[in-house]
Amino acid sequence: MKKVIFSLCCCLLPSLAAGQELFTVDEIRIMHDAGVKVQFSGQMTSQVLPAETSPGELLRVEMLDFSDSSLYRIPPWLKRFTNLRRLDLSKNHLDADNDLMETLQAMPKLDVLNLSDNPLFAKEPAASQSLGPVWQRLTELGELYLSDTGGRAQNYGSLAPLWSLQKLDLSNNRIRNEVGVLELNKLTGLEELNVSHNDISRFPGTELPVRSLRLLDLSHNDLTKISYVQMDALEIWDLQGNGAVRLEDDYGDMFSLKSIKKLQYDSGSDYDNLSKLPEGLKKKLNSLVEKKWKKLHSIANAEGRTYGKYIDNQDGTITDSKTGLMWKRCSEGLSGMNCEKGKAKGYEWDDAVKHFKNVEYAGYSDWRLPTIDELKTLVYCSNGTSEKEAWYRGGCNKDSSSEEGFERPTINQNAFPNTPIRVFWSASIENDSSASYEGSAWNVYFGRGSVFINPRIADLRIRLVRSGQ
Repeated sequence: MKKVIFSLCCCLLPSLAAGQELFTVDEIRIMHDAGVKVQFSGQMTSQVLPAETSPGELLRVEMLDFSDSSLYRIPPWLKRFTNLRRLDLSKNHLDADNDLMETLQAMPKLDVLNLSDNPLFAKEPAASQSLGPVWQRLTELGELYLSDTGGRAQNYGSLAPLWSLQKLDLSNNRIRNEVGVLELNKLTGLEELNVSHNDISRFPGTELPVRSLRLLDLSHNDLTKISYVQMDALEIWDLQGNGAVRLEDDYGDMFSLKSIKKLQYDSGSDYDNLSKLPEGLKKKLNSLVEKKWKKLHSIANAEGRTYGKYIDNQDGTITDSKTGLMWKRCSEGLSGMNCEKGKAKGYEWDDAVKHFKNVEYAGYSDWRLPTIDELKTLVYCSNGTSEKEAWYRGGCNKDSSSEEGFERPTINQNAFPNTPIRVFWSASIENDSSASYEGSAWNVYFGRGSVFINPRIADLRIRLVRSGQ
């Protein structure tokens, strides 16, 4: 109800002539009830606009937050906030019409602008509109958010005038292979760039500000080959969701990607991209992971929170200090400090993949089924059989028929208590099209530590994982 009232208020407010008050007391009360947030000059945090605010005080506002306020048009008085430094208009129903253009051009001091989640270019005449003229006036802009606004590169125009820009989010749009139109390579101070979900099929290396970027998100596009460009400042590079993408061998040079700390990449039975990285880059990334987890393992060991290679994060999760993977301590269906409550549930493979995708737990929202390569790393043989030996000879047993000579389940039971001696699904399907394998997926039996396949209609147990980066 408050959103409807506020939306009506915005529609009915008359254009104020010079000399009139900016707002009436009643209008301020309506905005207060609608939850509009503001931050006055000199304040450190934002707050809902106080109902007792006088009209004159509003001129001291440096931040206005109209996000998720059911706005269909720009209030006519908004352009009077010429000293505004931060404006959030995200999650509304705004078009890129003349009112929006004129309002933004009247705010030359803006440092942060958020227009995300608005259908700016969804219909005519806004569909052919360009925000290019707006950028000529917003040269102090440091952060710009245009995610999910439905535009093509021409709709956003050249961003070259935004010489102060440090963060830019253009995700979930229709830029495709027209990145050059944006002239991003002229933004010599841009540090963070997100162009994920844009149907980009050609790596726009020379069209990016490669010398300054610290974070580059190219995830969920249609890239297949990453040509070489020198990116000495790059620390985080996200290439997930591009399928079988390949990096040129030059990225393996020891002086390439000098600052890289994290490379997010698809891996698994479908696209085993990690194993096909240029050798030098693979060594560099493995070294970074090893140093990170050695340090954390040392701290956890001193605090008595380790079980062999595993770190107990004391929040229901376990981190493998060798792989960097983070696991849920309990099998699905179990809970409690030592997984003593409930019963481990079984799922068919298709249901498991659908249900356990981006699950939220322990403050993370990217839990999933492990690949078979990830799941195999949990196998532990108390008789001294190594992980690799177990994989090759069908488990911890010395012959295929015996399940003696080792503790069951074949997993570190301190790290993963109450694990049932059952078969667990992986997310990896069997690609053999022969009749005996079609419709199957890989799994691990923690009664022997063996790896094999089962029909996807089988009812198997689940343990979730996340990348842990």
